[in-house]
Amino acid sequence: MARARLTRRGFLNLVGRAGGATALYGTVAAMGLLPVPTVYAGPPQLPHGSAVGFTHHGEGAKLLSRFAGEGLSAIGASANIREDV
Repeated sequence: MARARLTRRGFLNLVGRAGGATALYGTVAAMGLLPVPTVYAGPPQLPHGSAVGFTHHGEGAKLLSRFAGEGLSAIGASANIREDV
């Protein structure tokens, strides 16, 4: 009986079944079939005044609204945060 050739698709299918998504991603990246993203460089640096005229109304998100409001205030936006206690 003749053995079937192992195709690239078949090989990747076997890797995915045996090792899961992480193993498949690593294998595909190592084979050069998937571009690996660059390192995260942090949030974009926006110049002061780039958000003038923008208003942020944060309501009920607690800490998230505060962080968003403070970040937007730093670049000139108006932040209005209301929390119900």
